[in-house]
Amino acid sequence: MLATIRSIMRRMADIPGTAEEYAAHLEGRLGAIARVRGFLLRAPDARVELEELVRSEFLAQAIPDKQLQIFGPPVLLDSKAAENLGLTVHELTTNSIKFGALGHDCDRVYVRWRLERPEQSWVVFDWRERVGRTLARSDRRGFGFELIEQIIPYVLGGSSSIIVHPDGLHCSLSFAVPPLERH
Repeated sequence: MLATIRSIMRRMADIPGTAEEYAAHLEGRLGAIARVRGFLLRAPDARVELEELVRSEFLAQAIPDKQLQIFGPPVLLDSKAAENLGLTVHELTTNSIKFGALGHDCDRVYVRWRLERPEQSWVVFDWRERVGRTLARSDRRGFGFELIEQIIPYVLGGSSSIIVHPDGLHCSLSFAVPPLERH
């Protein structure tokens, strides 16, 4: 966990901005990690339910349920997967509040996951935003996108992609959880 925090701090230091912006971004990321650690501390088997992890980030950001649709089968995550997915969901939520669907009351975010290869416990996680306006195309990839595109493949041995469509962002993650980590 400390290695993850150290890596976040180093990478953030390379991004231009004020000390206040740096502090706000760091506080948000540390908050996401702290929420996951809280789940892990209260669970005797150190596992976190994927749906609870997703909902906790929306609750922490005071996102109204009317903007969300969350659906997927029960999946238990070990500490490594929970910490990294918690940070990923935090980055997606923060980006959506600033630039996407969660910044406008009439827009929606759909978070769904499924077991694609149940025998291997392969999870496919999809985040889709639907906005009522055309999003500006940008080739700029911020720290959050870089984190998401690297963290899942490197730490969880999976894959990730982020595409900004004119009608909203789509992030797809695929990763394995050990068979014992599912209900």
